[in-house]
Amino acid sequence: MTLKTDNRKGISRLILGLDPGSYHTGFAVIEEKHNLSINVLSYGVWNFSKVKKLPFRLGDLAKELEKLLEKYSIDTLVLENIFLDKNVKTSFVLGQVRGVCLSLLAKSKANVEFLEHSPTYVKKHITGNGHCSKEKVQEFLSKIHGIDFKDMLLDASDAVAVALCGVNSKTTEEALEKQNLRL
Repeated sequence: MTLKTDNRKGISRLILGLDPGSYHTGFAVIEEKHNLSINVLSYGVWNFSKVKKLPFRLGDLAKELEKLLEKYSIDTLVLENIFLDKNVKTSFVLGQVRGVCLSLLAKSKANVEFLEHSPTYVKKHITGNGHCSKEKVQEFLSKIHGIDFKDMLLDASDAVAVALCGVNSKTTEEALEKQNLRL
């Protein structure tokens, strides 16, 4: 699927967006061609057994992520930040999930850019409303970008949204660097 934004040619960059979770982790790989067009190469959700204990689910996540990293040479990883849940244990578990993702990416390629965004930022960036539902994000991506999320968990559309935020974040950083400014 191609989301056309311009017809000039340029180099490409692969962006991996992850919506981390201990039972379901959404992933999306998009190709940005020098900010001119965006191809959604792969997206979906890795589901992990609720019967397995956390260390084994983390191992399953590592296996799935390793397969993806073998297939694609990722330039940028964009993760959704951990939200502070009332249940502190949930936040700790999400921290462990993120740790697996970060360590595998660092192992796979030394020069990987890392970006992270809060769920509120991602929602606002994609839909204009930082407090909208996950369903609204999915609906927006389906309607505006023509992405089919049929029979997929909301984690898949969240991962696509996170990856798309990575495209625009990098663009902003590059523009500021050219003007010798910093965020």
